[in-house]
Parts: sequence; structure tokens; C-alpha cells
Amino acid sequence: MLTFAFPPARRRRRLALAGALFLAFDALLMGVAIAWITRGEQIGLAVALAGAGAGVSCLLAWVLSRPPLATLIDGTLRIEAAHRTFVLDRDALRAARIDELDLAALPREALPKPLQGTSRWSTGDAMGWQSDGNGRPVFCAITRLGPALRIDAGEAGVLLWTPTEPDAARRAIADATVG
Repeated sequence: MLTFAFPPARRRRRLALAGALFLAFDALLMGVAIAWITRGEQIGLAVALAGAGAGVSCLLAWVLSRPPLATLIDGTLRIEAAHRTFVLDRDALRAARIDELDLAALPREALPKPLQGTSRWSTGDAMGWQSDGNGRPVFCAITRLGPALRIDAGEAGVLLWTPTEPDAARRAIADATVG
């Protein structure tokens, strides 16, 4: 089993942490409100609500900021991104066309839809099934704009991903599909 590293998605992590802090603060305020409204009679409920809110918000932040996972096992490439999975078996990888490209050098219209526009709440990455500039479905595991691999496996689908070392990933895939 070979796993591939992804560069960190810092903006996604910051947004998830900010959302978690907001939810935790909101739960704390609700706990204080319950204690104030009941004049201290339901302190246990207020503490439980604040604790549950903080716990759930931390769990949510961890789930939302989790990086993609790419593994190569017995010639099968498995990518997990945004709780979705894309699998290319050995035959699909043998027939696939693998191209290295630089996402930062592509025109904005050629990028997947989440990367085309910028906004304050945009995560700056693309995970799971997206549409490319031509409207075709592409499975994305993109954590930043930069060097990437595009694997066009025809009927099996198209994968666009940004491993930390695209050249090493390409060589590992080629080595795994030879046998």
C-alpha cells in the first residue's frame, strides 16, 4: 500500500476552525441564557449544552478540514475527498492518459467551478465531483493551485488531483500498473 501526501488546505482549515469557534461560542451563550432564564435551577443542563456544543463543533471542524486521502493498493488507485470516493483499477489506469499540469498557469475558465471565482467564504480548493470549464464531470482532490495530475480514464472518469509530488505519483502509478 502506498499513500500520497497532499499539500495542506490552509484556507479550508481556517474556515472550519472559524465555524467551529462560532458554534462553540453560540452553545456557550445558549448555556448562559438557560442558566439566566431558570435563575440557576438548570445549571447542569446549561453546562451540558455548552459542553455538547463545543464537542460537536470541534468534531465538525475536524471532519471539514480533513485532507483528501490517496492510496495505491495492488494497482488500484483510491482517492477519498469530501466524503466521496473515486476508484481506478489497474486496467483503467493502464488505459488512462496521465498528464502533468500546473493549475496556476491555466486560464480561470479551464479550472473546476469552485476555483473559478473568489469570495470571502470560498475554501480555495475543490473536493469531490465538480464540473470543469467545459461542464464535464471531474473528480477533484485539489488542495491548492499548483502542480497537478490529470488522469483521463475514459469511461471510468476523469481525476484531477494535487499530490505533493506529482512526478513521483505518476512514476508510482506507472510502476504499479506494469505487473
